[in-house]
Amino acid sequence: MHVRLVPKTWSVEDAGKTWTGVPGETIGQALVILGLHCDLNNFTTDEITEFVKHYLVAALWSSTYSTDDDPQGNHPKPIDDDYDVDDVAEESVYSAREDCLDFINECTKAGIDLKNTELFPQRSIEWSVIAQHGHDLWLTRNGHGAGFWDRGYGEVGDKVSNIARAMKECNIDVIGGKVVLS
Repeated sequence: MHVRLVPKTWSVEDAGKTWTGVPGETIGQALVILGLHCDLNNFTTDEITEFVKHYLVAALWSSTYSTDDDPQGNHPKPIDDDYDVDDVAEESVYSAREDCLDFINECTKAGIDLKNTELFPQRSIEWSVIAQHGHDLWLTRNGHGAGFWDRGYGEVGDKVSNIARAMKECNIDVIGGKVVLS
């Protein structure tokens, strides 16, 4: 079975059949209706979109690129100086969503409810816990020296960090005016 999110909806492909959902409906609920199973902590499509958006915001914020004026990269420029989430190539958005879904699924399999605010208290007035998780996933999986493990979440923070670190590192670059993840 393959779960794939597209903007504001989702689809499930299984045994040659495809089903689609509607915004706000949890993927977990829909899969149960279809007789399928996937552990996504009953995140709604809007919550997953928020998670992925902040994963990409962290990618842009924490990364640099070489401009045409400096092709050797002697003076790298922060990507978020010139680009935002809307500049991420479509295939990279899909790849980011799949990585985020895999992470949420692995956390759920490990018995970790990412939406539990007792385990994960909100640390920012500006961002929800879900947004912060997206941000922390990018930072932790890519070894940026910050992320889940340094938020004071204790043992559950260590477990979530280990799940994130088990994912291969993801690179980011600007190619042809688009931000590309690889």
